[in-house]
Amino acid sequence: MTRGEKDAVRTMMNDLSAQFWELDSKVGTHINTIVQPIQLWSIVVPKESLPVLQKTLYTNDIKRYHPKRDHLFIAGLRKMLRSKKCPPIDPNANYRFIRKNGVEVLPIGIKEDKTIHSEFNCEGL
Repeated sequence: MTRGEKDAVRTMMNDLSAQFWELDSKVGTHINTIVQPIQLWSIVVPKESLPVLQKTLYTNDIKRYHPKRDHLFIAGLRKMLRSKKCPPIDPNANYRFIRKNGVEVLPIGIKEDKTIHSEFNCEGL
């Protein structure tokens, strides 16, 4: 798990992915590092915007997300984060366009935000 400023983490991962490793010393074959990040994000929005955020994030992933298959993994993360299950996705909610090619988003849970944003009636997802 990495933690730090986005640009610093990106620089570290770029440097790591540029490294070459010896595959076969007799032939002199090398391969470069494959870096596939697994990231955990906390997203804070007003409670009224939650259906739009859910539809925006999970539009293409709804068919791929299998709660029964992913249940133990997601439930474990949800418990560690002390979160509740996400409400069902409202099929009639609007969504916003974001680029997500090659990115899969799995919902873990929802939690009331206890930071300074709580005065604005926000929830984290």
